Amino acid sequence: MLRNYLIITWRTLLKSKVFSFINIVGFAAGIAVCLLILLYIVEETRFDRFNKNFHTLYRVAQEQNQSGIWYNVGRTPAPLATALQQDIPEVVNATRFALWGDVLLKYGDKLIEEPSGIYAEKSLFQMFDFPFVQGTYTTAFTHPHSIILTQRLASKYFGSDNPIGKQIQINNQYTLVVTGVIKDIPAHSHLQFDFVIPFEFIKEYGTDLTKWGANAFYTYVQLSEEATIEEVQAKIRNYFHTKPDRNEEILYLQALKDIHLYSQFDFNTDFGVRGDIRYVQFFSLTAGIVLLIAIFNFMNLSTAKATRRAKEVGLRKVVGADRKQLIFQFLGESLLFSLIAGILSLTVVQLALPFFNELTGKQLTITTFDPTYLGLFSGLIILVGLVAGIYPAFYLSAFSPAKVLKGQPLSVSKGVFLRKVLVTGQFSLSIIMIIGTILINRQLQYISTKKLGLTKDDLVYVEMRGQLKDNYSLVKNELLQNTAIQAVSGTNYYSMPFKWVGSDGSGGIEFPGKNPDDHFMIHNFRVQYDFIETLQLKIKEGRSLSASIPTDTASFLLNEAAVQRMGLTNPIGQPISFYDKKGIVVGVVKDFHFTSMQKEIEPALIHVSPQDISYLLIRIKPEHTKTALASIKKIVDNYSQDYPVDYHFMDDAYDALYKAEQRMSSLFNAFAILAIVVSGLGLFGLASFITAGRAREVGVRKVLGASVPSILLLLSMDFIKLLLVASLLGWPLAFLGLRQWLQNYAFQTEVTVWLFVLPSLAVCLLSISIISFHTWRVARANPAYVLRNE
Repeated sequence: MLRNYLIITWRTLLKSKVFSFINIVGFAAGIAVCLLILLYIVEETRFDRFNKNFHTLYRVAQEQNQSGIWYNVGRTPAPLATALQQDIPEVVNATRFALWGDVLLKYGDKLIEEPSGIYAEKSLFQMFDFPFVQGTYTTAFTHPHSIILTQRLASKYFGSDNPIGKQIQINNQYTLVVTGVIKDIPAHSHLQFDFVIPFEFIKEYGTDLTKWGANAFYTYVQLSEEATIEEVQAKIRNYFHTKPDRNEEILYLQALKDIHLYSQFDFNTDFGVRGDIRYVQFFSLTAGIVLLIAIFNFMNLSTAKATRRAKEVGLRKVVGADRKQLIFQFLGESLLFSLIAGILSLTVVQLALPFFNELTGKQLTITTFDPTYLGLFSGLIILVGLVAGIYPAFYLSAFSPAKVLKGQPLSVSKGVFLRKVLVTGQFSLSIIMIIGTILINRQLQYISTKKLGLTKDDLVYVEMRGQLKDNYSLVKNELLQNTAIQAVSGTNYYSMPFKWVGSDGSGGIEFPGKNPDDHFMIHNFRVQYDFIETLQLKIKEGRSLSASIPTDTASFLLNEAAVQRMGLTNPIGQPISFYDKKGIVVGVVKDFHFTSMQKEIEPALIHVSPQDISYLLIRIKPEHTKTALASIKKIVDNYSQDYPVDYHFMDDAYDALYKAEQRMSSLFNAFAILAIVVSGLGLFGLASFITAGRAREVGVRKVLGASVPSILLLLSMDFIKLLLVASLLGWPLAFLGLRQWLQNYAFQTEVTVWLFVLPSLAVCLLSISIISFHTWRVARANPAYVLRNE
């Protein structure tokens, strides 16, 4: 019996080639998209699970109340880890570390800048599974001037030689001894680093690890197996209230499983590359939409061609087949379609993976014999086959053999109603996808073209080190001698727009009329002279900072947001005390964006800090890029022989802020096009069946004098009505979803009526074109041939 079913299914597949092609292509597209998204989701959700202490590890973070506004801060004070382990019985271990990136490592003739190093304690290796392949964590931390390397870094500098005991130089200043080598950090670890230096090193060079006032360290704790997160949360919530130099911050624990996907911290207090649960949810929804459209196609076409299989069902019932057998047969057909499409989808996935990896920034692979992927693939094939085939199976198996074999017309009202529902659903999903595509691209276009308050084009920055940093004035003068260079300035590391702008609590600033209980964050720009001119900021009141005015070393500029937040009605000339620096406000700059447009423009204070310089800022005259870059490279190389230095463009730094959004947009565009193509294929097949079924009606109408355009309008009107209903359903759903997405941006593109109307018109034109193709053939046919059997 099973063999017979397979033979019949195969014959049905070959007999209805258009039906089979549309369903297989639709299924293959939907399954391929789902497989790609599943690979992405599995990768995103497996972060940090390799740690044996996975379920008991937590990061300690804090919420800060700044004048009624709560901010999430990922860094904590240095003493916190030790204090929590001593004071909270449920904390069985704790560790802390600080970042030390962009470090110059030297061994022999190898001189390379490495971006990912940390200061840490040996407890890091007790809590996390970063195994040593040479040395142990107990011996690797015995001396302050030690360094632990990953296998990748050890091989990079020492090749096949044993690195233990070898000396490596850092920043041409310190010599450290390699005391351990650990396995390379897994790609699915939220902690990423290439070398570790003991905390004792920074203690030796004067860093005070007893201060509670500064948030510069990342703190992790390991709880006992018996501890409950609620109990520990309650104990640490107000822990800061008893500590010096702290305000009313609230401590909380972030589970290790949540760090990669649920980290949303303010003031650049997180580190490394993070995922986003919103993208996981977004892509899951997208995959579901594409798969639903493919399933709707199958159900539509199966019920539409029901009359062609009615006699088959009748004959089978006459010769003894019961309904269960017929249901089994039709479900088998659906599963076979799904299986063939699934095999095809594996080829599609393999071809699409390089493109998908490039867009997502992942290195995903599909391993055929991996039990996880095999299970996901098999489950998906069965689910798609059953969901797509269950209604057609029950619908087709319900035909009465007496009516069918007597030639009585079938009651297909239920089938027609379902087809209308499914077509409406397809139209709605397609419209939602198109609206989403347009809005996401409009928002990204808005971000790229909106005036920032500064000019990022033709602006180059160079990280300053060694002699380049020591000879800033000479370098600046030499650069300005080139007529292709318009202006030169410099900034501190934490004052670099679009990279990392540091913030200070308002406790460090005093100004007339300040309420002692008023707390807010102000961004601290420590810059060199000509910073305003180099970034082309606009002065609203007063003047810029000038090297020709000696007192400007103690002068301040405020942005409009700072003036408003501080409540200064006449800011020019007002005295300000910023930590140990006292001066007056000499100017107000118009608000400018210095970080992502996901955030409002926040208060900023700009002042000159002559000895505090990390980046060289160079404005090039338009259309003189090649000449200017050659000059920059020559001068910079002359002063940085001991440090490899390169230049970068400010607009690249700005674009990097929206890299995740750009990737999401590209993927959504591809999926939207795929969804529309699958919908179009389904509509093509459905229109073919419907117009063929109404051929006699068209013939009669033509005999009675109906014109071809009137017949086109008649057959298209049903679809146009469904499209109108689909639009009315799709518009509010799209609006709600996209409004939620836009809330991530403080600055948003305008949402107009045309954003919703145009996608509906586009789907309408596509539908009418497809329907007209089939209707035209039927309407142009000779009525005599159509009606000759009547």
